[in-house]
Amino acid sequence: MSKQRVEHDVWEGADFEKGIAGRRLIIVGHSHYTHEAVHTVDTPEFTRKVVGPVVAGTCRVPFFTAIAGYFGYEPEVFWARVAFFNFIPNLIGSVDQRSSKGTPEQISAGHARAIRILNALRPDLVFVFSQAAWTEFPPTVEEENRTQDLPPGPLRSFRLNDGSTIGICGMRHPLGAPKGKMKDLVTRVMACP
Repeated sequence: MSKQRVEHDVWEGADFEKGIAGRRLIIVGHSHYTHEAVHTVDTPEFTRKVVGPVVAGTCRVPFFTAIAGYFGYEPEVFWARVAFFNFIPNLIGSVDQRSSKGTPEQISAGHARAIRILNALRPDLVFVFSQAAWTEFPPTVEEENRTQDLPPGPLRSFRLNDGSTIGICGMRHPLGAPKGKMKDLVTRVMACP
């Protein structure tokens, strides 16, 4: 399977424009992997096939359940009100490759994809729930203009192509993350203007 032939579609919840607390959010993960007995073919619909059942309430996926909980929502409601994509634009591999950072080609494609998606959807806030994705993500305004240490706090700014900025925050992956700390961090970021 070629890792560059497919690009997963973005999940855009039916109530994305309503958002969470009146703010349009994009949630970013790192990658999808496959349990070969379940999914053997990578398709553009892969993300929709994963998130759709979460919104329908027919499937609980720990990653999606934990993130919804950080915002104080049930998964069915939360994921219907946000957009979601993975930084790596296609399958990273099988379950035993799930911790892979991706090939250089996937990372390059992910970088371009992130810029394209953020400019198209123009969210108010972006939460990147993966240190691997955050490390490779396009630079923030603060990183581009870095002449001294970054300012304290988790919230950074991302410049869109038209020069306007949106808030962006790098977070840890929910797996093994302390729920209370993650929830507190989300609350702090959501309280920022």
